[in-house]
Amino acid sequence: MRADMQVEGPIDISIVVNLHGEGLLLHRTLTSVVRATEYARAHGCATEVVLVE
Repeated sequence: MRADMQVEGPIDISIVVNLHGEGLLLHRTLTSVVRATEYARAHGCATEVVLVE
């Protein structure tokens, strides 16, 4: 997944991740987000990921 990828058309799923000092858990969380977006894309869903600090 690249930060500069743009989706044309409507977004089907928004994934919002609140960042507040996760430390070591952040890597696992973001890995899970990537896997979820890849799965959704493979099944025809457009996703967006919003990281909130």
